[in-house]
Amino acid sequence: MTALFVFQLRRVLRSWQYLFFTVLLPALFTVFFTKIFGGQAASPGSTRSTRRTTWSR
Repeated sequence: MTALFVFQLRRVLRSWQYLFFTVLLPALFTVFFTKIFGGQAASPGSTRSTRRTTWSR
């Protein structure tokens, strides 16, 4: 390992706020949302159509 990598690793592990907010929290949100919303295909009638419609009076 290089000295710079060891220094950066010690700095990150020493600052628990940095580790929590930049590594752990985004990872937890990613896992949470992929478990809830991952793999759920929208049914054809559940969302608005992306086609443009012309409204006539």
